[in-house]
Amino acid sequence: MLHKYTMLAAVLSLAGTLQAAYVGYLYPAGGKAGEEVEILVGGQGLGGAKQVIVTGEGVKTLHCEVVRNTPHPSGSQRRYLNTWVRRIVNGDRSFLRLPTGENSTVDWRYHPWYSKLNETTPLQFELVTNFLYVPRNSLQMSPSIGQNVIVKVKIDKKARPGRRELRLTNGNWVSNPVPFYINQVPEFKEPRYQPPFVKVETGSFAYPCVLNGQIMPGETDKFYFDGKKGDVLYFDLKGRSLLPFVGDGVPGHFQAVLEIRDAENKQLAFADDRYFHPDPVLKFKVPADGKYTLLVRDALHRGRNDFVYRIEIDKNPRPYPIFAPPRFAVAPIKLAKNAKQILTTPAVIHGVIDKPGEKHTYCFKAKAGEKIVVDSWARRLNSPIDGLLEIYDPDNKRILVCDDVKRQKIGNIMQHTDPTLIFTAAKSGIYKAVFCDNAGAGGKDYQYYLRIDNPRPDFRIYGYPAALEAAGRGTLGIIVERLDGFNGPVTLKMHSKEGFRLCGETTVPAGVSEATFTVDSSSVRNGKLTTAVIHGSADGITRRVIPGTLAMQAFAYNHLIPCEGDFLISRYGKYWASSYVNWKHPDPPALKLYPGTSTTITVSTSKWLPQDFAITGMALMDQPLGVLIEDVKYKNGIATATIKVTPEAKPVSVNQVIMVNITYSYKYRDRKTKTVSMRKTRAVGLLPARRLIVAVPEK
Repeated sequence: MLHKYTMLAAVLSLAGTLQAAYVGYLYPAGGKAGEEVEILVGGQGLGGAKQVIVTGEGVKTLHCEVVRNTPHPSGSQRRYLNTWVRRIVNGDRSFLRLPTGENSTVDWRYHPWYSKLNETTPLQFELVTNFLYVPRNSLQMSPSIGQNVIVKVKIDKKARPGRRELRLTNGNWVSNPVPFYINQVPEFKEPRYQPPFVKVETGSFAYPCVLNGQIMPGETDKFYFDGKKGDVLYFDLKGRSLLPFVGDGVPGHFQAVLEIRDAENKQLAFADDRYFHPDPVLKFKVPADGKYTLLVRDALHRGRNDFVYRIEIDKNPRPYPIFAPPRFAVAPIKLAKNAKQILTTPAVIHGVIDKPGEKHTYCFKAKAGEKIVVDSWARRLNSPIDGLLEIYDPDNKRILVCDDVKRQKIGNIMQHTDPTLIFTAAKSGIYKAVFCDNAGAGGKDYQYYLRIDNPRPDFRIYGYPAALEAAGRGTLGIIVERLDGFNGPVTLKMHSKEGFRLCGETTVPAGVSEATFTVDSSSVRNGKLTTAVIHGSADGITRRVIPGTLAMQAFAYNHLIPCEGDFLISRYGKYWASSYVNWKHPDPPALKLYPGTSTTITVSTSKWLPQDFAITGMALMDQPLGVLIEDVKYKNGIATATIKVTPEAKPVSVNQVIMVNITYSYKYRDRKTKTVSMRKTRAVGLLPARRLIVAVPEK
């Protein structure tokens, strides 16, 4: 029987290694309906992956293999592998006998593919040869995509084409979702990596089709095709669409460039974006029958494994996509630009700035003291408009102007160019709203919706991560998008058949847009992956919480990317000891402090824990400026700590999750078979979320 300290140490050691499963890229990021597709997945924390989960129907996992770390072979082993690679490239897939002689293989390093190179799949063989012959550049490597998984899926012939979302799972944990596309035309991949002694293959294709590729540092991919005179081709690249934000690179995304060159290497067409989208769409009219080259590269000549792209090539133009607007209070109506009639509010106008420099004017009545909202929707619907909104009073005097509006970083849009104005009419009469493109641009794609109405306070609500982990307790981040001046509190409720629930504080404070909550799994009996639905309610309005994942752009900016479906939740995670720490009083009140004051908090621990288990530290997971935890003391199962607010702290009302650090005894045997005892400290527990208020002193 294991000693209780040894058992605890083993569990804690395991818990300390757990990390959220992250998928950084798929290559290829899609496939043709009716075919089997082998996918290379790059990410982190993917050990034990067994299958994929794809939204919608029609995609089945056939094989899932976690790629083991490839060790650097010794000189003699490298020569042996090099000889074997050459034989396989030349068509001989027989086994190569190991060299004989004393110490001939004593320094060899093991990898399953090294010992059966002739039995590897094309993708496995490519990974081995790439590792053997391509020097590693540490500046181009990222731990977040350092682990690989090979997945083979079968796409049903009747599978719905279009965008899906794919996740990896082992039945307990689940990764973040990433885009996965299904098409109905042939798919081509750039030629596989070839060893330096092999003639490089050329990538050729026939349209219509989809091309798949990866851009490595300084690389330019080349594809060749036979063009027919008069054909008009459209090359639609998805790069940033697959990975919207890169955390450790500037400008924070793959900036693809497309070129077409003829047989004499003369550039005939070029594209590096589409309106505000970094993903280019290139239109090319074939001037004559002949051979042409498509070139793909990064605008800054960067590259990495996650610079993955898909290019859809067709002769049929695709209309520029304008998304449907949200459900407004009244049905959208179309009005002629510069409408002379006076609108009856509430009204929603659907307009198009057809020509550069156009300004659209709409008149409406307002009474003195009446509150009016004029809200535009353009860039949020994928329109290229950079909106500018002006309001004129009954005396034709411009009283308000709005260009950009600061909004939460939700979705893939980086520029918040949809102006919104809320104002109180100073006098009764006819007001004018003038809307135009700030850069003076225009065209058939420059569509917008303009809502003129009285404020209707409302909200949209998002939660992250989409894959929740609650080993004992886990954390849930919430973002509230407040609309039309809504400023009240929002109360959350989680629905889960397995018994997952929110614990501690369950309300987003009034005026707060971001808050953290804790999810409890103490009453869950089934540890398998399951779904959860979360709702937010306020003032008689209930909205479903949209799951999402956080992504960082260029070292600095966090963006929330909304996901499809429900939250997926499991009892997997690193904060397992949360089950054994709690507030001494079950439902403690909010912590209300003033600058320059302090208070004591009390935490109890489970009797199950060994006697030398001790809480030696606590930390605020989302620490407000000027708020500190000090003087942590532990005795007889009770821990106390002091929360101190410095005089410089600013007023704030937040939900706070406190992380608990524990120290415990750990025994092991050293090389001399002696038993050694030592103390270890780890952060393994979370206390239920609690409201923390730094208030202005009352006069």
